[in-house]
Amino acid sequence: MASNNVNVPFGPASLMPEPVSVLRQPIKILLIEYGAGSYSEREVQDINILSPNSSKTRMQWVSVFGLQDVGKISALANKFGLHPVVVEDILNTRRRPKLEDDDGKVFIILKALGYNPARDRLKREHVSLVIGSGFVLTFQEKMPDDLQSVRDKLQKSQGRPKIMGSDYLAYLLIDAVIDHYYVVLDRIGESIHRIDSDLMDRPDANTMRNIQKLKNELIYLRRYLWPTREVLNKLRAHELKAIGHKTSVYLRDIYEHVVEMMDATDTYRDVLSNMTDTYMSMTSNRINEVMKVLTIMGTIFMPLTFITGLWGMNFAAIPFAESEYGFAAVVSLSAAISAVLLYYFHRKGWI
Repeated sequence: MASNNVNVPFGPASLMPEPVSVLRQPIKILLIEYGAGSYSEREVQDINILSPNSSKTRMQWVSVFGLQDVGKISALANKFGLHPVVVEDILNTRRRPKLEDDDGKVFIILKALGYNPARDRLKREHVSLVIGSGFVLTFQEKMPDDLQSVRDKLQKSQGRPKIMGSDYLAYLLIDAVIDHYYVVLDRIGESIHRIDSDLMDRPDANTMRNIQKLKNELIYLRRYLWPTREVLNKLRAHELKAIGHKTSVYLRDIYEHVVEMMDATDTYRDVLSNMTDTYMSMTSNRINEVMKVLTIMGTIFMPLTFITGLWGMNFAAIPFAESEYGFAAVVSLSAAISAVLLYYFHRKGWI
């Protein structure tokens, strides 16, 4: 099996988003067949009725939800002539986006990203595609899935989606996955705008936590965009038998979208770095303002402390000690010194 692997290192586990359990639901298999004027969709209970499509006028899409039934998935893979290594990659939900050319069939791993508002964090789904002659297999972890829009398009459309081959169906599926990346980017952009407003009003420790959270999300998003770009680059390069020249034009468009998203992540990362610097500067300035006030207060009270300490000494002969105006004189002197110091600080622009 000729392999075109695209690898990118993973970072700390703390940056991983919401884990997705493959044991949430039983396996479900949908068989979708369509042609120039027809569309059928049904659930398959017995995989023995499945076999690679041999018709040149109808397309076959086998959509699998749930990865916990290893035996059933292996049997399905055998029916469609998939290599055992491909089955391992389908079941290993921690594999990064990659592409392999297996004797005319193209195997692709993608990561479908979304946002979980309940837990306020990114969510991820492992999506595998096998592109063959006249058929496409997809394997997903759970339902509801990110590919329902493609089913709706095939069911309603009477045009290009129903007359082109399996490579065009693969393009529609990949495009549906990548479109959800825009949703994630838009949410990050909105969050950055809110943080920017908070930063100008009254930044606090929570503002810094939100900035760091968005940085982690951008790191995670870019970690998947890099290998996805390489997958699309190979798909559009006319090097694979399963991908026709007409479809490669559409794949080039998705490739450009991924490049745009990578540029957006770089821009957002720079903006967040600037926000971090701004937050640190504002925090430092606020501390400096507090220290300035405390210093001014300490400076004012220094001569007052000296005067009160001097006249508070326990000696028999102290000037004005016996005078009825002694206390008033000391208080007046202290007030005059304080006024002179405050005027001096004001003239210097310190207060």
